[in-house]
Amino acid sequence: MIEMNKEKILQQYSLLSEYYDLLADKRKYQREVELIAKILSKYKVRKILDIGCGTGTHSILFAKKGFQVSGIDISQAMITHAKVNAEREGVKVNFFVEDMRNFNLREKFDACLYLHSFYYLTENSDIERALNSLIRHLKFNGIVVIFHYSVFNSVLSGSFQKTYLIKTAC
Repeated sequence: MIEMNKEKILQQYSLLSEYYDLLADKRKYQREVELIAKILSKYKVRKILDIGCGTGTHSILFAKKGFQVSGIDISQAMITHAKVNAEREGVKVNFFVEDMRNFNLREKFDACLYLHSFYYLTENSDIERALNSLIRHLKFNGIVVIFHYSVFNSVLSGSFQKTYLIKTAC
């Protein structure tokens, strides 16, 4: 993140966390989850890690679909809101304050998701560290989904016909 200034980012997201859910398009999040859930179900995924989960909107929607979900985010303020949101929605999601470049939850997942969060990694060293952390948490033959706004917009509008999925043998 152009030598990611962690303190500056934490400060910005601490301020943003109060308004984050008001700015989000919940219908778009719902469509995104519908699309990804179809893919994950095809591969019998049950346990998901949502990396860069923010206030937990995607995590909560996946939990409502019956997935076992954990979410991580670098911002304590975002995770605090995520926990409140999950409780309000009546779902169980495990949320943790962790840096996506270096985290250790001491468990493995069927799928790891970067939903609108991978673009925060702008330096090769950050990408390498993040993917190494991800690999440590992915079950053998696990699934990695990396989606970015421009890709989702194309998929949801129907102008993008392929969804790319990384199936690993880690």
